[in-house]
Amino acid sequence: MRRGLIRPSLPWKRLLAEFAVIVAGVLIALAVDSWWARQKEQNQAEEYLEQLLVDFQETERRLRATIAADSERLNGVNSVIARALRGPLPHADSLELPTGYNYFEPLTGTLTALIEGGDLRLLPGDSIRFELIAFSALIHETETILRHTETLIWNSTERVTVGRARHSQSAARRE
Repeated sequence: MRRGLIRPSLPWKRLLAEFAVIVAGVLIALAVDSWWARQKEQNQAEEYLEQLLVDFQETERRLRATIAADSERLNGVNSVIARALRGPLPHADSLELPTGYNYFEPLTGTLTALIEGGDLRLLPGDSIRFELIAFSALIHETETILRHTETLIWNSTERVTVGRARHSQSAARRE
């Protein structure tokens, strides 16, 4: 006599349909979020590549300017050497010695940010990543060599200055 205890049946089909809609909504939201994150990373990678191009172009401009100035200085040095080989040096006051050097510094801010910030992973393809790492290592190695060369140049400049002073003193004694 349990007539009053009849259970109403659960609408299983409706519950299953609602569950499927919820799961599908969550999956769609995750897919959209993943797509959006990929888009942001692709945009960031494109921005990095564009800025790398600007940095490389500026570095090339700086390098060409440094080469031109150093070539001009080399011509001056060759002129002084040619005068010295032809005969006695002119009076010390008229002797223009091309000393010094042109400081070259590559523009590396974007490259450094890419490598040190861990964003190198954003760039497509291993080949470009490997080349950028190799380029960064080359810059570091070259800067070390340039600092050494800078020291040598300053030492040479000091010797030239001392030599010029001696030349002036000996020229003054001869007069």
